[in-house]
Parts: sequence; structure tokens; C-alpha cells
Amino acid sequence: MRQALVLTLALLAIAVAGCGGDSAGSGIAGTYTLDTDDFTATMEKMMLEQMGPMLDQLPPEKLEEMKAEMRANMGNATAELVVKDDGTYTMTAVMQSETNIDEGTWKQEGDVITFLQKTENGKPKEDAKPITVTQKDGNLSFKPDPDAPFEITMKRK
Repeated sequence: MRQALVLTLALLAIAVAGCGGDSAGSGIAGTYTLDTDDFTATMEKMMLEQMGPMLDQLPPEKLEEMKAEMRANMGNATAELVVKDDGTYTMTAVMQSETNIDEGTWKQEGDVITFLQKTENGKPKEDAKPITVTQKDGNLSFKPDPDAPFEITMKRK
């Protein structure tokens, strides 16, 4: 379970990454926070899918205990994304008392918004991959990795 939580934090940390450019006035500038309810439900669904056939072998009370522990850990996760008009962003994520601060750039071309992480906790992040972000109903959604089986939603404050 700890590995899954660390992986989730890592995915969340790289999730918001931007590709610089002239993005001023695009309408996405602002502050966003992690949709904790959606995030928790998504992580629970993934946990159950990963367990597959093992679910049938678990006593119901053990499964409920695992779900409750996961909900408690995921429910305490926080993330705040500040998207600036100058084409930069800062994301602060906290999970299990670990804080991660990412900074980077973003650009928008039509409906496509791309983020690219430049630093992680003040250190250069040279292997970051661009992340495509979708804006809908004022919120931002993205897959933390192109192969991720889930999306993370950030709600506009």
C-alpha cells in the first residue's frame, strides 16, 4: 500500500508540467486545488482493479479495512496549482506529510494546453515529459503520465 501511495505522489508531482510560450490572457490563469473526492474514488477503483482475483480471497472485513486506510491516506492529499498569465506555474502537493513543489511553464494552442515541469523542490527536472491538460467547466484535468489509467482533476478556486 505504501508503494502505491508513493507512486501516486510521484505521479501527482509530475502531472502538472508545461511547455512555455505566449500564454497570457488565455483564461486558464488562476489557482486550482485537487478534487480530493474524485482523486480518492479514482485511487480506490485502481486499487481494486489491481487486486483482481485476490479480491475473492479476502475476507470482507479485511477489504473494508484496506479501503478505509486508502481513503484516509488519499483523502488527506492536497495539491494547489497556481497558473500565471506569464506562462509559468507552481504546484504544491502534500501527501502523507511529504511536500513536493514543482515549477514549470505552460502554453495553450487552441484547445490544447501543455505543461512542462522545470524544477522539483528547487532542483532542475530535466527528464520531465509534457503533460496535456484539458479545461472543462473551469477545471483542469490531465493524465499524470500518457499511459496512466486515470486522470487527476484540479478545481478552480
